[in-house]
Amino acid sequence: MPETIICVIMFIPAVVGVIAIVQEIMLAFVTPKGMNSPILIIPFNSENDDVEFILKSAGFRAQLYGHKYCSRVIAVDRSENYYDNEICLKSCDDMDFIEICNYDELLQLIEKQR
Repeated sequence: MPETIICVIMFIPAVVGVIAIVQEIMLAFVTPKGMNSPILIIPFNSENDDVEFILKSAGFRAQLYGHKYCSRVIAVDRSENYYDNEICLKSCDDMDFIEICNYDELLQLIEKQR
């Protein structure tokens, strides 16, 4: 009976380790050679969405994954209201890796990455 409990306790971390190794191998094959690390793109509408929550959770997600999995966060504002854009900029002042842009600026950033 104690041997079974010990085997179960040791089996769970072993499975988690194997999954982490497989994830690293898949990421190495999927990531293009010229690309340093992936970019997280978050679309939002500052008129309808809870902007501060979206930006803070995206920043937390990027920090949780680490710079190997997410080096930058680009938040794409789909509204045209300048006042809401200022609120967005102020809400992510402490997170320097989050960029806020509109759809046209996102297209320019993508073209520049190619």
